Amino acid sequence: MAITYPLDLPTDIGIASIKLSATNAVALTSSPFSYKQQVHAHSGQMWKASVSIPPVLRPLAEPWVAFLLSLKGRLGTFRLGDPNCKEPRGAAKDSSFTLSIGSTATSGSNTLTLQGVPTFTNYFLAGDYIQVDNQLFKVLTDASSSGGSITVDVWPNVRSQISSGTTVAYRNTTGLFRLENNVSEWDIDNSSFYGINFDAVEVV
Repeated sequence: MAITYPLDLPTDIGIASIKLSATNAVALTSSPFSYKQQVHAHSGQMWKASVSIPPVLRPLAEPWVAFLLSLKGRLGTFRLGDPNCKEPRGAAKDSSFTLSIGSTATSGSNTLTLQGVPTFTNYFLAGDYIQVDNQLFKVLTDASSSGGSITVDVWPNVRSQISSGTTVAYRNTTGLFRLENNVSEWDIDNSSFYGINFDAVEVV
C-alpha cells in the first residue's frame, strides 16, 4: 500500500512528553550608545514541537520507528496536536455546533470571525485551540458569541485567505508538521527498551 501524506501518529502508545514552541520572526536592533531599541515584526510565525514517547519494548516501539522512517526525513508531513487539549475549556466543550468562517479571513489577519453558534458567554477561553484546514490556532483572549457569530483573537496569524463557509474544528485539533531534520534516531538499551524522540516544525 502506498504511503500518503499527511500521516497520523501511531496510537498503540501515547506521547510521554511534548514541548511546544511558538516562534515569531521579530527583528530587534539596539543602539550601542543610547540602548534605544527598534522592533520590526515580520510576518513569520510558526509552531515547533519536541516529542518523546515513553520507554517501551519492541512491539510498541516499532510502529513509531516505521512512522519516522515513512516520513523520509523532511519530505513527508504528519498531523500533530496538543495531547492535553483535545477539548476546549470554554462553553464550547459542552456544545456540538458546527462552526464555520463567517467572513473571509485575509492573509495576515490575527482574528477570525466564526458563525454557527448562538449567544454564549466565554464560548472559547484563552488557551483553547481551533483548526481551520491544516492551520492550528491558539485562542488568545476569552471570546463570547452573540447573534450567531463570534470573533476570536488567534495566534499565529492567518497564512492564506480563508473563504467564508470553511469549517472550523475545535476538538481534537491538529496542525501540519514535518521533521526538523533528515535524520531519524532511536535508542535501544540493554533491557531492550526503546527511546524515541524527534523534533518537528510546522509546515508553512
